[in-house]
Amino acid sequence: MKFKNLLLSFIVSSLVSSLAYANITQLKQGVKYYQQGNYVAAAITFHNISNGTQFKDDLLDQANYYLGLSLYNLKLYQASSYPMIKVIRANSKKYKSKAMEKLIAVSNRLGDQHILDYVMSKMQISDLEKLAVDVYYFKLASVSFEKGLLDQAITYLKKSIEKNPNNESSLNLLALCYLKKNETQAAVDAYQKLMGVYAKKPNYNTKKGYTILNLARAYYQGKNFDDAAEYYRGISKDNSAYRESLTELGWTYLQIGKVKSALSVIQTLHTPYYENYFEPESLVLRAILLNYMCQFDEAEKAVKAFNDNYENTLEVLANWTAQTITVADAIAEINFATEILKSEGPNATAALNTYRGKIPFKVTRSVLKDYRMKGLYDTFIMVRDEQKNAKRFFGGQNTLLNPFLDKIYAGRLNYFKSQLATKYNQVILSLEKNIMYYNQQIKFVNYEILEAKKSQLRLKIAKDERSTTAEDQNRSFYIKNGYRYWPFQGEFWIDEIGNYQYLGENRCEQE
Repeated sequence: MKFKNLLLSFIVSSLVSSLAYANITQLKQGVKYYQQGNYVAAAITFHNISNGTQFKDDLLDQANYYLGLSLYNLKLYQASSYPMIKVIRANSKKYKSKAMEKLIAVSNRLGDQHILDYVMSKMQISDLEKLAVDVYYFKLASVSFEKGLLDQAITYLKKSIEKNPNNESSLNLLALCYLKKNETQAAVDAYQKLMGVYAKKPNYNTKKGYTILNLARAYYQGKNFDDAAEYYRGISKDNSAYRESLTELGWTYLQIGKVKSALSVIQTLHTPYYENYFEPESLVLRAILLNYMCQFDEAEKAVKAFNDNYENTLEVLANWTAQTITVADAIAEINFATEILKSEGPNATAALNTYRGKIPFKVTRSVLKDYRMKGLYDTFIMVRDEQKNAKRFFGGQNTLLNPFLDKIYAGRLNYFKSQLATKYNQVILSLEKNIMYYNQQIKFVNYEILEAKKSQLRLKIAKDERSTTAEDQNRSFYIKNGYRYWPFQGEFWIDEIGNYQYLGENRCEQE
C-alpha cells in the first residue's frame, strides 16, 4: 500500500513538473515570437497562456503583459489595454509599473481620458518611472482646473513641465489657466513655448495652426490688437485653423479701425469655397461693417443672406431638440455628413445633392469640429479602424483570441456611439442657442441700418450728393457692385482664398 502511494505521488509530481516545463517552454516560445517581431503569433501564444488555469500567477502576469505589448505593437491600442489592466489588478510587483506606463501611452494614442483616469486611480508617484511623472502631474492639474482651482493647477503644471518641457498638453493647459486669470502675457509666454515644440512642423500641421490661433486670441484678450492681427495673418491658408481665424481677424481689424481690411477678410468667408460652412457670426459682422461705411444696400443684402441661410436652420434645430433622439438617429446624421466630407473636392456638389441628413450638412460639419465632439469622434474612428485591422490579423486563424477581440471592440464601439449621440445632441442644442443669439443681433443691426439710412437721408437733403464709387481702370476683373475685387478668373482654389480686396469707399455724409 505504501508502495502504491509513493508511486502515485511520484506520478503526480512528474506530471506537475512536466506541465511546469511545458508552460515555461510555451512562454519562452511566445517571447521568441515577440523578439522576432512576429506579434500575431506572439499574441496568440500569450493569450493561450493567459487563459490557462494551470499557470502560476507570475507566469500569468508575464503572459498578460506580453499579450498587451504584442497587441500594442500591432497598433491595436484599445485591445492592448485589457491585458494591461489585468496586470495592474493582479498587483504584479514586476510588471505593474510597466503596465501603467504602457496604459498611459495607450491613453495618449487614443485620446481616451478614461484610461488615464483609471491609471491615476491605481498609482502613486513612486509607481512610475521618470518618463511618466509629467503625465501624473498633468492629471492632477486637470482635476484642479475642472474644480476651478487655477493656482493649484498652475503649480502642478509647472511641475509637469519641469519634468518634461515639451509636454504639449501641460503647456496648453497652463496657457488656458492664465487666460482664465486674465494674465494674458503669461498665457502668451506659455503658447510661445508650445510654438517652440512645433517649430519644425509644417505650416499645415493642425496643432501648430491652432497654437498660432490661440496666441492671437491671447493677444486679443489682452487688447493688444496689432499683435493679434499679426498672428491671425500668420496662419497658413492650408491649415484647418485658417477659416476659423477669419471672423476673429475681422473683429480685430474693426478694433483697430481697419474697416476695409475687415471687409476683405469677411468676404473671403462668403466665397463659394466656404459656402457649406456654418458661419452665422460672419454675416452679422459683415452687415455691421457695411453699415459702418454707409453701404446700406449691401448691408441689407447681408441681413437677407443671414435670414435666408439660418432662419430655416433654426427651425430644423428647434424641431430636433424638441424630440427624443435615439442613438441610431444621431449616428445616422454623423454618417450622412462624413459621406459628404469624403467626397469633398470636384464631386462635392454632386454629393450634396444626395445628402440624406435631417440636420443641414453645414451644421453637422460644425458639430464634428466642436471641441466636445472632435476628440471623442477621432477616438471612435481609431477604434473602428482597429477592429478592422484585428479581423485582418486574426480573422483567418482558429484561435480563442478572435472572440476576445470581437467582444472588446463591439463593446467599446457601442459605448462610443452612445457617447457620440449624447454629445451630438448637446452641441446641436448649443448651436441652436448660437443661431438664436445671432438672430437677435442681426435684428439689432437691421434696426441700426434703418436708423442710419434716415440719418444719412437728412444730411443728404442739406448737402450735395457725393460721388462715392471707387474707380480703378487697371483692375482686370471688378465685380459689378463695385465693392469687391477678385484677381483670379474661374473657380475658387485654396491658394486663391484670402485675396479679396474691398475697394468701396465710405459713403457716410459728414455733418
